[in-house]
Amino acid sequence: MKNLILIAACLVILPIDSIAQWSGPTNGWLSTSNSVSISQAGGMTGTVGTVFSPLLSLSLTGLPTTGFGSVPGGTLFPLHVTYEGKVGIGTNTPLGGLNVHANSFFLTRSNGTAAAVINPIGSFTLTTDGNNSPNRGLFISNGTSNIFSVTTQTLIFSNGTSELFKVNGTGHAYARKMVVTLANPFPDYVFETNYKLMPLADLAAFIAKNKHLPNLPSAQQVADNNNQVELGEMQALLLEKVEELTLYILQQQQQIDELKRILAEQQ
Repeated sequence: MKNLILIAACLVILPIDSIAQWSGPTNGWLSTSNSVSISQAGGMTGTVGTVFSPLLSLSLTGLPTTGFGSVPGGTLFPLHVTYEGKVGIGTNTPLGGLNVHANSFFLTRSNGTAAAVINPIGSFTLTTDGNNSPNRGLFISNGTSNIFSVTTQTLIFSNGTSELFKVNGTGHAYARKMVVTLANPFPDYVFETNYKLMPLADLAAFIAKNKHLPNLPSAQQVADNNNQVELGEMQALLLEKVEELTLYILQQQQQIDELKRILAEQQ
Protein backbone atom coordinates (compact mmCIF):
# COMPACT_ATOMS: atom_id res chain seq x y z
CA MET A 1 0.00 0.00 0.00
CA LYS A 2 2.86 2.38 0.84
CA ASN A 3 4.52 1.61 -2.53
CA LEU A 4 1.31 2.46 -4.41
CA ILE A 5 1.03 5.76 -2.58
CA LEU A 6 4.69 6.60 -3.40
CA ILE A 7 4.24 5.79 -7.11
CA ALA A 8 1.08 7.87 -7.27
CA ALA A 9 2.87 10.78 -5.62
CA CYS A 10 5.66 10.60 -8.21
CA LEU A 11 3.16 10.54 -11.08
CA VAL A 12 1.54 13.67 -9.68
CA ILE A 13 4.77 15.56 -8.86
CA LEU A 14 6.70 14.90 -12.12
CA PRO A 15 4.18 16.43 -14.52
CA ILE A 16 3.81 19.44 -12.26
CA ASP A 17 7.62 19.93 -12.20
CA SER A 18 7.80 19.57 -16.00
CA ILE A 19 5.00 22.07 -16.51
CA ALA A 20 6.76 24.53 -14.19
CA GLN A 21 9.98 24.29 -16.24
CA TRP A 22 8.59 24.44 -19.77
CA SER A 23 5.68 26.28 -21.36
CA GLY A 24 4.42 25.85 -24.89
CA PRO A 25 4.93 25.06 -27.59
CA THR A 26 3.25 28.31 -28.59
CA ASN A 27 3.44 29.52 -32.20
CA GLY A 28 6.13 26.97 -33.01
CA TRP A 29 8.23 27.63 -29.90
CA LEU A 30 9.13 25.72 -26.80
CA SER A 31 10.30 28.16 -24.16
CA THR A 32 10.97 28.65 -20.46
CA SER A 33 9.41 32.04 -19.77
CA ASN A 34 11.57 33.89 -22.29
CA SER A 35 14.76 32.18 -21.19
CA VAL A 36 15.23 29.38 -23.73
CA SER A 37 13.65 29.23 -27.19
CA ILE A 38 14.00 26.34 -29.63
CA SER A 39 12.35 26.75 -33.02
CA GLN A 40 10.09 23.95 -34.24
CA ALA A 41 9.50 25.55 -37.63
CA GLY A 42 10.37 23.75 -40.83
CA GLY A 43 13.12 24.48 -43.31
CA MET A 44 13.95 27.85 -44.82
CA THR A 45 11.00 28.27 -47.14
CA GLY A 46 9.18 31.43 -48.08
CA THR A 47 9.27 34.40 -50.39
CA VAL A 48 12.30 36.62 -50.86
CA GLY A 49 12.80 38.80 -47.80
CA THR A 50 11.22 36.35 -45.40
CA VAL A 51 12.74 36.69 -41.93
CA PHE A 52 13.01 33.34 -40.19
CA SER A 53 12.97 32.82 -36.47
CA PRO A 54 16.25 31.79 -34.85
CA LEU A 55 16.96 28.10 -34.56
CA LEU A 56 18.07 28.47 -30.93
CA SER A 57 17.93 31.47 -28.62
CA LEU A 58 18.88 31.82 -24.96
CA SER A 59 18.00 35.09 -23.28
CA LEU A 60 18.18 36.59 -19.80
CA THR A 61 15.76 39.45 -19.22
CA GLY A 62 15.31 42.04 -16.49
CA LEU A 63 18.97 43.02 -16.29
CA PRO A 64 19.99 46.61 -15.40
CA THR A 65 20.28 49.04 -18.30
CA THR A 66 22.58 51.50 -16.51
CA GLY A 67 25.47 51.28 -14.08
CA PHE A 68 27.76 48.36 -13.32
CA GLY A 69 26.82 45.14 -15.11
CA SER A 70 24.29 46.92 -17.31
CA VAL A 71 23.09 45.44 -20.60
CA PRO A 72 21.60 47.47 -23.47
CA GLY A 73 17.85 46.96 -23.42
CA GLY A 74 18.09 44.93 -20.21
CA THR A 75 18.29 41.63 -22.12
CA LEU A 76 21.39 39.45 -22.49
CA PHE A 77 21.67 36.77 -25.20
CA PRO A 78 24.24 34.14 -24.05
CA LEU A 79 23.63 32.10 -27.22
CA HIS A 80 21.75 32.78 -30.43
CA VAL A 81 21.75 30.55 -33.54
CA THR A 82 20.09 31.57 -36.81
CA TYR A 83 18.91 29.43 -39.69
CA GLU A 84 21.66 31.00 -41.85
CA GLY A 85 24.25 29.30 -39.66
CA LYS A 86 25.27 32.43 -37.78
CA VAL A 87 26.11 32.07 -34.10
CA GLY A 88 25.92 34.98 -31.71
CA ILE A 89 27.37 34.99 -28.22
CA GLY A 90 26.15 37.97 -26.24
CA THR A 91 24.07 39.21 -29.18
CA ASN A 92 20.91 38.15 -31.00
CA THR A 93 22.02 39.83 -34.23
CA PRO A 94 25.21 37.98 -35.25
CA LEU A 95 26.97 39.70 -38.14
CA GLY A 96 28.85 36.63 -39.34
CA GLY A 97 29.46 32.96 -38.80
CA LEU A 98 30.53 33.67 -35.23
CA ASN A 99 29.91 37.00 -33.50
CA VAL A 100 31.13 37.38 -29.91
CA HIS A 101 29.80 40.52 -28.24
CA ALA A 102 31.70 40.91 -24.97
CA ASN A 103 34.22 43.13 -23.24
CA SER A 104 36.95 40.53 -23.72
CA PHE A 105 37.47 37.24 -25.51
CA PHE A 106 39.44 34.40 -23.92
CA LEU A 107 40.41 31.12 -25.53
CA THR A 108 41.80 28.75 -22.90
CA ARG A 109 43.38 25.33 -22.97
CA SER A 110 42.01 22.35 -21.11
CA ASN A 111 44.31 23.16 -18.17
CA GLY A 112 42.87 26.67 -17.90
CA THR A 113 45.84 28.61 -19.28
CA ALA A 114 45.08 31.36 -21.79
CA ALA A 115 45.83 30.61 -25.43
CA ALA A 116 44.39 33.79 -26.97
CA VAL A 117 43.04 36.99 -25.44
CA ILE A 118 41.32 39.93 -27.18
CA ASN A 119 40.75 43.05 -25.10
CA PRO A 120 38.32 45.91 -25.87
CA ILE A 121 41.19 48.39 -26.27
CA GLY A 122 42.12 46.50 -29.44
CA SER A 123 44.99 44.35 -28.20
CA PHE A 124 45.38 40.71 -29.20
CA THR A 125 47.61 38.35 -27.22
CA LEU A 126 48.51 34.86 -28.41
CA THR A 127 50.23 32.69 -25.80
CA THR A 128 52.02 29.49 -26.72
CA ASP A 129 52.49 26.53 -24.41
CA GLY A 130 56.05 27.68 -23.68
CA ASN A 131 57.70 25.19 -26.03
CA ASN A 132 60.57 26.85 -27.93
CA SER A 133 59.61 25.30 -31.24
CA PRO A 134 59.25 26.80 -34.75
CA ASN A 135 55.64 25.53 -34.96
CA ARG A 136 54.57 27.63 -31.92
CA GLY A 137 53.52 31.16 -32.76
CA LEU A 138 51.37 33.23 -35.11
CA PHE A 139 51.05 32.15 -38.73
CA ILE A 140 49.23 33.66 -41.73
CA SER A 141 49.04 31.37 -44.74
CA ASN A 142 48.00 31.80 -48.37
CA GLY A 143 46.70 28.24 -48.34
CA THR A 144 49.94 26.51 -49.30
CA SER A 145 52.68 28.27 -47.32
CA ASN A 146 53.12 30.88 -44.61
CA ILE A 147 53.37 34.47 -45.81
CA PHE A 148 53.83 35.82 -42.27
CA SER A 149 55.02 34.07 -39.13
CA VAL A 150 56.18 35.05 -35.65
CA THR A 151 57.83 32.52 -33.36
CA THR A 152 60.39 32.67 -30.56
CA GLN A 153 63.05 31.96 -33.18
CA THR A 154 62.17 34.14 -36.18
CA LEU A 155 59.92 36.79 -37.63
CA ILE A 156 59.41 36.18 -41.35
CA PHE A 157 57.50 37.94 -44.12
CA SER A 158 57.36 35.96 -47.36
CA ASN A 159 55.71 36.20 -50.78
CA GLY A 160 54.88 32.50 -50.56
CA THR A 161 58.01 31.27 -52.34
CA SER A 162 60.92 33.20 -50.82
CA GLU A 163 61.63 35.16 -47.64
CA LEU A 164 61.47 38.93 -48.21
CA PHE A 165 62.18 40.03 -44.63
CA LYS A 166 63.50 38.04 -41.70
CA VAL A 167 64.66 38.69 -38.15
CA ASN A 168 66.23 35.74 -36.37
CA GLY A 169 66.56 34.99 -32.68
CA THR A 170 69.88 36.86 -32.40
CA GLY A 171 68.32 40.09 -33.68
CA HIS A 172 69.93 39.96 -37.12
CA ALA A 173 67.66 41.33 -39.86
CA TYR A 174 67.72 40.24 -43.49
CA ALA A 175 66.03 42.13 -46.31
CA ARG A 176 66.52 42.75 -50.01
CA LYS A 177 66.41 46.52 -49.66
CA MET A 178 66.04 48.93 -46.78
CA VAL A 179 64.46 52.37 -47.24
CA VAL A 180 64.61 54.86 -44.35
CA THR A 181 62.56 58.05 -44.16
CA LEU A 182 64.75 60.88 -42.85
CA ALA A 183 63.50 63.42 -40.34
CA ASN A 184 66.28 65.94 -41.07
CA PRO A 185 67.47 67.35 -44.42
CA PHE A 186 70.01 65.47 -46.51
CA PRO A 187 73.49 66.87 -45.75
CA ASP A 188 74.22 68.52 -49.12
CA TYR A 189 74.02 71.76 -47.13
CA VAL A 190 77.74 71.16 -46.52
CA PHE A 191 78.41 72.32 -50.09
CA GLU A 192 76.51 75.60 -49.68
CA THR A 193 78.72 78.71 -49.77
CA ASN A 194 77.52 79.85 -46.35
CA TYR A 195 78.43 76.56 -44.62
CA LYS A 196 81.00 77.12 -41.89
CA LEU A 197 83.59 74.36 -42.17
CA MET A 198 85.52 73.94 -38.95
CA PRO A 199 89.22 74.79 -39.41
CA LEU A 200 91.50 71.78 -39.16
CA ALA A 201 93.23 73.17 -36.10
CA ASP A 202 89.91 73.53 -34.28
CA LEU A 203 88.90 70.05 -35.45
CA ALA A 204 92.12 68.58 -34.04
CA ALA A 205 91.50 70.30 -30.71
CA PHE A 206 87.89 69.07 -30.59
CA ILE A 207 88.97 65.47 -31.27
CA ALA A 208 91.73 65.64 -28.65
CA LYS A 209 89.24 66.85 -26.05
CA ASN A 210 86.09 64.86 -26.87
CA LYS A 211 87.45 61.75 -28.61
CA HIS A 212 84.78 61.84 -31.33
CA LEU A 213 83.89 63.90 -34.39
CA PRO A 214 81.70 67.00 -34.06
CA ASN A 215 77.94 66.45 -34.50
CA LEU A 216 78.34 62.69 -33.99
CA PRO A 217 77.36 60.88 -30.77
CA SER A 218 80.13 59.66 -28.53
CA ALA A 219 80.60 56.02 -27.57
CA GLN A 220 79.27 56.83 -24.10
CA GLN A 221 76.14 58.46 -25.52
CA VAL A 222 75.46 55.38 -27.63
CA ALA A 223 76.03 53.12 -24.63
CA ASP A 224 73.64 55.23 -22.54
CA ASN A 225 71.05 54.71 -25.30
CA ASN A 226 71.23 50.92 -24.85
CA ASN A 227 73.81 50.76 -27.68
CA GLN A 228 71.16 51.86 -30.16
CA VAL A 229 71.56 54.27 -33.08
CA GLU A 230 68.97 55.54 -35.53
CA LEU A 231 69.96 54.07 -38.89
CA GLY A 232 68.75 56.84 -41.20
CA GLU A 233 70.03 59.67 -39.01
CA MET A 234 73.43 58.03 -38.57
CA GLN A 235 73.82 57.49 -42.32
CA ALA A 236 73.05 61.17 -42.92
CA LEU A 237 75.59 62.27 -40.29
CA LEU A 238 78.26 60.02 -41.76
CA LEU A 239 77.59 61.51 -45.20
CA GLU A 240 77.96 64.97 -43.65
CA LYS A 241 81.44 63.97 -42.46
CA VAL A 242 82.34 62.54 -45.88
CA GLU A 243 81.30 65.79 -47.55
CA GLU A 244 83.28 67.81 -44.99
CA LEU A 245 86.27 65.56 -45.61
CA THR A 246 85.90 66.23 -49.33
CA LEU A 247 86.05 69.98 -48.67
CA TYR A 248 89.18 69.53 -46.52
CA ILE A 249 90.83 67.58 -49.34
CA LEU A 250 89.92 70.27 -51.86
CA GLN A 251 91.33 72.96 -49.56
CA GLN A 252 94.57 71.04 -49.17
CA GLN A 253 94.76 70.47 -52.90
CA GLN A 254 94.43 74.22 -53.43
CA GLN A 255 97.29 74.76 -50.98
CA ILE A 256 99.40 72.13 -52.75
CA ASP A 257 98.74 73.74 -56.13
CA GLU A 258 99.67 77.16 -54.72
CA LEU A 259 102.93 75.79 -53.28
CA LYS A 260 103.72 74.18 -56.62
CA ARG A 261 103.14 77.52 -58.36
CA ILE A 262 105.44 79.34 -55.92
CA LEU A 263 108.20 76.71 -56.31
CA ALA A 264 107.90 76.91 -60.07
CA GLU A 265 108.32 80.70 -59.98
CA GLN A 266 111.42 80.41 -57.77
CA GLN A 267 113.22 78.04 -60.14
